[in-house]
Amino acid sequence: MISNSIDGITRDLFYQDDSCRDFNFKAKKSEHIVALIAWFRERYNTLSCYGDLGEFSDLSSCNSRLTTLRPSQYVQIICQDTSTLIKHIQVFLYIEDNGSIDVEISFFAQDIDRSQFELGPFLALLKTWQILAQADIGYLRYENASWHFGDKNDVIYISKLV
Repeated sequence: MISNSIDGITRDLFYQDDSCRDFNFKAKKSEHIVALIAWFRERYNTLSCYGDLGEFSDLSSCNSRLTTLRPSQYVQIICQDTSTLIKHIQVFLYIEDNGSIDVEISFFAQDIDRSQFELGPFLALLKTWQILAQADIGYLRYENASWHFGDKNDVIYISKLV
């Protein structure tokens, strides 16, 4: 079920059920992902990068890896900063067989700073990530709601670029 109201979206974002919220979209090119990761690097004071081959020593080696990923390979980036709206974010990048990049940006309800939260700027933040990745559509959903891109079960919000 999709939350259409402002109150519904806010309620679903902050509902304490011990599951994370995932913002999923598909990027077509690794260059767009490098731009997305640069956005996180500029705003978070602590970033760690892991992949199917282990931990990366620094973010530049992670960026290099992003441009050479092959189908079924992945990268996970963990972002932390106590001064941001979302204090702890995990970014998962997985290369699909067709070469598109499945992006999942995950966070828990308790990671959102309620004192900074306003729904309009929060939705604009999701749109910013989507624009950087050049993704046509993004789904904000409950964790593990569906592994099929485009499935609208347990979707909190759908963001479309027009």
